[in-house]
Amino acid sequence: MALDLLIDALWPSAVHVRAACIGGDGEPVGHRQLEDTHHLGEVGALATEEILQFHRGPAVLVVECEDVGHAKKSRSTAEATFLAFGRFVPPGSVAGPLVAPASIHLTAVPDSTTDTKRRGLRLLGFPTTVRPGFPLFLVLIGLLYPWPLGAWVAGSIGVFTVVHELGHALVARWFGCEARISLDFMVAYATFSPAPGFSRAKRALVAVAGATFQVTAAVVVLLAMGVNPLSRADITSGDASAAIWWTGIVLGLVNLIPITPLDGGAIVSSALDALFPRRGAKLMLRASIVITSIVLSVMIATGHSDFLPFFAFMLYLQWRTLRNERIIQSAIARALENPTGDPFIDSAAASLRLQNGDAAAGLAYATGSWLICPSSDVAVVAARANAMLGSTEAALEWVDAAARSSVDLLVTHAELNAAVELDDLRDHPRYVATIGKLSI
Repeated sequence: MALDLLIDALWPSAVHVRAACIGGDGEPVGHRQLEDTHHLGEVGALATEEILQFHRGPAVLVVECEDVGHAKKSRSTAEATFLAFGRFVPPGSVAGPLVAPASIHLTAVPDSTTDTKRRGLRLLGFPTTVRPGFPLFLVLIGLLYPWPLGAWVAGSIGVFTVVHELGHALVARWFGCEARISLDFMVAYATFSPAPGFSRAKRALVAVAGATFQVTAAVVVLLAMGVNPLSRADITSGDASAAIWWTGIVLGLVNLIPITPLDGGAIVSSALDALFPRRGAKLMLRASIVITSIVLSVMIATGHSDFLPFFAFMLYLQWRTLRNERIIQSAIARALENPTGDPFIDSAAASLRLQNGDAAAGLAYATGSWLICPSSDVAVVAARANAMLGSTEAALEWVDAAARSSVDLLVTHAELNAAVELDDLRDHPRYVATIGKLSI
């Protein structure tokens, strides 16, 4: 419990937290409930087996989690939507399928895309968020070592963290993906939105790019300093060379250890996904718990404690991920009958109906959730359902509603890209225009 409190105080939440949304009875719904995250720093519309993975992108030191700020929808927004549909559907009930464009007037939903595209720091064109925890972490690192070694270590970590995440983001962009970077306490991550048809091989290349850029940059800097990165004498000849070698090369290679949530785990997860579709990340998490437990046991038995805190923390994060996975599974199971008003849980439950081939039931469920609390998550599912039912205009209405109600453009963009049901609409002028609104 003490460790949980410490981590929660200093670390972005291991799961996303939604703002409250006011339902038809005037009570908050979906307040601080668990939301989908995805391994590898990749966001998208996930199958039920995948929605339980956490949004941990590649990190330089340890691991990263994303805490996405969700805009709070007011009661007036929800009621305006009820009126736009021309009828009121109380929470807990499900509206009938709304397929015809004339039946849905989703333009009443305020357009959030302009507000979401906030101006801010950009690195090589990538939106970059630097939270207060990041400089605080660097200061604490600097204080752990004597001067000037501490300054070199802290500075090197800061620089190589940025280089690492830029590596992920640049390769993702090369493959046609949107990407952004976030830096926080002990965590940094590059989040990307896979383009349609994004392959497992490309996903693995994005995962390995961070460590590749980091190690390469460190080697180039050391060679420029006249330091042989393979010579112990050269490396230990000064504080600068030692700090750069450790934070650039060693930590970069550590990130390739094949366990969740490191980059190495993401690479293996992609390979497993090829053998066990939609189960790679789930299998990798369980294998990582076993591997990390064995490594910790060997370290304790042999007295090698150099990396003991690191692997102990990895095991804690893996256990926490597994625990939250089960919590979310339970929440979805309880929501199978009626919408809860929590967009993440409801979109997962509606997607289950689509996977079972019942598009009409999936649309009815998503519509019921939308009437309780409008969100881009359920709008995307409704668009997919309408596409399955052959209603192109209604599907485009819902795609536009997803964009207008989005509070995270990258996530919505990824969900639409991952929706194979919408493949026939991607060249439609209206769809192209809507996707353009989601560019970050």
